[in-house]
Amino acid sequence: MNMTYDSGPVEAVDLDGNLLVTGSCDKTVKLWDLRTGTVMHTLSVDGWVTSLQRTNNTLIAGTGQTHAITLFDLSTMARTKTLQGHEDVVTCLQADSVRIVSGSRDCTVQLWDWNGTCRQIMPLQYRTERERIVSISKNAVKCLAFDETRLVTGSNDWLLRVMYY
Repeated sequence: MNMTYDSGPVEAVDLDGNLLVTGSCDKTVKLWDLRTGTVMHTLSVDGWVTSLQRTNNTLIAGTGQTHAITLFDLSTMARTKTLQGHEDVVTCLQADSVRIVSGSRDCTVQLWDWNGTCRQIMPLQYRTERERIVSISKNAVKCLAFDETRLVTGSNDWLLRVMYY
């Protein structure tokens, strides 16, 4: 099955059973029924959509121009929160029941709680033996994954970073 997206390139997808969620440069998120190939709902965001994740009944969308993360309640299709904190495009995100983690072109990873408070900003840096902070990269965070104790990021400098929190 091929489905036509008529209003701009698709930048992000999330799949759960027969529900496909797409995000686009046209500043929309669309919820598709894969059984029929039709759009069930269209949600508006304030910038082009760069990343998506569905967690339980919440949809999380990272955006470009506004450098924000928007949360939607999928039972009402209403916007519930907008998380502001990055200084450039939100390039990736992941969430679990405790936190939302976002990466950006501003070379940081931000850890948020579900109330919308940024709990930690992690620049891509490390400490030498003399405790002097040295920047590893001036490259955007392109992808990330985390578990209970570790965060892994990838960027354009060909490095994977494993950080413990």
